[in-house]
Amino acid sequence: MKRFALSITICILVLAISLPALAVDNSRTYSFQLTSNGSNTAAVKVGDVITVQFTLAADNSYALYAMQDEIMYDSSKLQYVNGSLSMTGGFKSGFRDMEESVYKKVLMNYVSASVDGEVQGASVVIGSFKLQAIASGTTTVSNQDYYCTTKTGANNYKSAASDLTVTISSSSGGGGTGGGGSGGGGVDIGDTEIPTTGETTGGYFDDVLSTHWAYNYVEYLATLGIVHGKSAALFCPEDNITRAEFVTILARMSGDTLPSYSGNFNDVASASYYAQAVSWAVANGITNGTSANIFSPNSNITRQDMAALIYRYAVYKGYSFATVNAAVNFIDQADIASYALTAVSTMQQANIINGYSDNSFKPLGNANRAESAKMLALLYQAMNTNAQ
Repeated sequence: MKRFALSITICILVLAISLPALAVDNSRTYSFQLTSNGSNTAAVKVGDVITVQFTLAADNSYALYAMQDEIMYDSSKLQYVNGSLSMTGGFKSGFRDMEESVYKKVLMNYVSASVDGEVQGASVVIGSFKLQAIASGTTTVSNQDYYCTTKTGANNYKSAASDLTVTISSSSGGGGTGGGGSGGGGVDIGDTEIPTTGETTGGYFDDVLSTHWAYNYVEYLATLGIVHGKSAALFCPEDNITRAEFVTILARMSGDTLPSYSGNFNDVASASYYAQAVSWAVANGITNGTSANIFSPNSNITRQDMAALIYRYAVYKGYSFATVNAAVNFIDQADIASYALTAVSTMQQANIINGYSDNSFKPLGNANRAESAKMLALLYQAMNTNAQ
């Protein structure tokens, strides 16, 4: 039977005009990296959606004027869902589909606002896009034609590339995990998720519009592949966040390779999307569960537990919070559990988790997914802005 495999080109174009011939600067290598959940391999099932993150990395900071990358994938095994651009400081547009004969191109354009280029850090996330697995097999999402330059008429950087290998298995009817070495997963399905689709990778969501107060936080984390939606189009910002969801997000944020589930808790199935994240959190002193053998994955996480987990995560990462706010003695301070007192005080002074207008903290209250996205976006930004 004759099969027809269509290769689709995703063009991440950072210069829409022709540049003159440029010399190559061999003093620096500028790496075009494609990853999913921090890994260059991903293992998913048919129907799963994965986030492919595109990062530009150098040995130190540089002044970027323009860059271009043509990213190719096989449309007989993967289909494009959507994408978003996270670069700032220049003229930009998001992804858009274009038809050209047998090829489809999805363009993401960037050009610096300055002819001298914009100074970038050594590693910059340009954007991310989502692909859905539609047929089993092993395939590669690859960099094809790529370059970057400091400014018009100036030197190109010598470029290298790192591709993403995706292994797709047949769907077994349940919800599989994916995402390769980080164990974060393509589709996360649990008792608190929408059973038919589970939690799929992020991007733009129909229920978090640009007018939503949490839009910037949700989009920021979704672009990084840290938070996902409950379907391809819905983030469900008003839903309370569960203990399983919160620990899974912290695990994704860490960028660590997650261990196999060690069976610590009676209520955590080894096949659940959050099992590896729970083992990771226990191993690194971030959580002990709600009792010796119970984790309560589907319970909504309390505000004091969120503060405790964030505080322990920062300790694990060796991060010290800056003091932004003056310390507050909440009217319900006596209701905060002893294990969470230091964490609540630290998070409040760091402006990560604050109290209410009546000067209460509500330690046993819950937070919804939008509120959690704000806390975690502020945490991630603080930790990465101040990283040495």
